[in-house]
Amino acid sequence: MSDKKVYNVAQIAEEIEIPRTTINEWLNRFPQYLEMEFRGKRKVYTENALAVIREIAALRDYGHSIADIERELSHKHPFQAEVDDTSEQQEPAPTETVTALSSPKQQHYPEELARLINGELTMLTNSVQQNLRDARRAAVRSLRWQLILTVLMVLFGGALLWFAVQLGERMRHQQQELMLSGEQLKVLRSDTAALTRELENREIKIAEQDKVLRDMSVMLDKNSRDYQKNIDLLERELKSMQENFEADLKRESGSSAERQQAEMARLREEFAGRQLELLKKIEEFAKLKDQELARQTQAVAKLAAESATAAAQKASRDNMTAVIKAIESATTAAAVAAEAKPTPEPEQKPEPEPAPVSEVNDEQP
Repeated sequence: MSDKKVYNVAQIAEEIEIPRTTINEWLNRFPQYLEMEFRGKRKVYTENALAVIREIAALRDYGHSIADIERELSHKHPFQAEVDDTSEQQEPAPTETVTALSSPKQQHYPEELARLINGELTMLTNSVQQNLRDARRAAVRSLRWQLILTVLMVLFGGALLWFAVQLGERMRHQQQELMLSGEQLKVLRSDTAALTRELENREIKIAEQDKVLRDMSVMLDKNSRDYQKNIDLLERELKSMQENFEADLKRESGSSAERQQAEMARLREEFAGRQLELLKKIEEFAKLKDQELARQTQAVAKLAAESATAAAQKASRDNMTAVIKAIESATTAAAVAAEAKPTPEPEQKPEPEPAPVSEVNDEQP
């Protein structure tokens, strides 16, 4: 009898803490790697077999298949043959005859060999079936992963196509906005040029009106000096007439009262007529002066209104220039954003510089 420690199936299951059915399946699946002995009619397993079963359990915990476990075991452990403890023979005695070769134990070897071959064939069949099941599961798993990968690729392709369509729509929309902004910019530039020309024409008109107003001021000043001269002349004539009248009155003081009264009445009427004529001339000069002052006032008011209009138009033109610069900045930013698909931009004419607006002289003569 051997002194090595041996284990039955129940003891192996208790040692490894794995169900007995699983241990039986492994024992039937990997018998060629397990060292075992026969104790009577039952199998027992050695310490080496227990170590191999522990290794099989560890490989199963790591997720290895039966084929992988068998491949690992074939690399690490040699094949083991079943050993019958009853085959241990004592050394034959020297007196043992040739007839001992035909003992009943030697006749039992063919049956044991047939049983072993049958067990090996059964285990081989189980191994083939297990391999087929593993291959089928692997194929199903591979097919499942291929299906999932195909679905993911289809979804990714659809998402990529949708992104490309959205990107194309966005770029087309940006191109339309750029074209519209270019047209608006052209319209604004044409309006600015027209407004600039109109402002230049108005500045010319204002300069002409300023010149006319200065000429009118000079003429009015001259008329005022002439008017003052005429008034002085009339005053001197009145004074001379009064002196003549007083002299005539003194000369005629010796005449009769009637002649004196008649002459005084005549002189009074003559003096009144001349005074009335002088007053009419004074009124005419006053009316002429009032008309000239009114015309000058209207011209000054018109000039001030036109100056205010020119200033407002200049402010509007400055605002228009700022808007054009803002639109050009936005157009440049949009063009930079659309660099993924560049398009040839139409040549833009240089913006004409606005003519300087001359300051209106508001000083009165």
